[in-house]
Amino acid sequence: MYITKRALAITVQEKDSVYMHSDTIMVTGKPEHRITRAYYNARLYKSDMAGKSDSIHVDHKMGLTELINLSRFSSDDAFALKRKPVLWNIDNQMTGDTIHLISNAKTEQLDSLKVFENAFLISKDTISKDAFNQIKGQRLIGLFKDNELYNVDVIKNAETIRYLRNDDNELIADSKIKIRKY
Repeated sequence: MYITKRALAITVQEKDSVYMHSDTIMVTGKPEHRITRAYYNARLYKSDMAGKSDSIHVDHKMGLTELINLSRFSSDDAFALKRKPVLWNIDNQMTGDTIHLISNAKTEQLDSLKVFENAFLISKDTISKDAFNQIKGQRLIGLFKDNELYNVDVIKNAETIRYLRNDDNELIADSKIKIRKY
């Protein structure tokens, strides 16, 4: 199946609708091994997650969703360098050169997340209205529980900004840490 112009595909996952929108959507394969490709300004919506990238590829049998930046632009194109996949989950925003979401194909539950190259995660501080905890590094691996990101490992050249509070929830310090591994 090949859909163009205001292409929209809806699938059911975990009793929730997953919407995929882009300029072009192509669905291939037999029902037991379906592959969906959305490209050129692709977006993904779900009740607890949203994402956008230049292209989204979903292998439904493997439970792999890839948000990628297509290299269709020349390397000296400034827009191509800034067009990175973005993923939002609850109170978190993640970016990187490529993002993989891994689901259990049988239970349809989100299992893990991998952000390749230039990983960046930002989340709103739970107490302050204007503070954001941030972490960046070369790669990021995250684990999901009940579709919420609960554990994150940043690999290589990690940097973090966090807000530290005492038992009375008063801000006592902000912390900036750099860990370099060459």
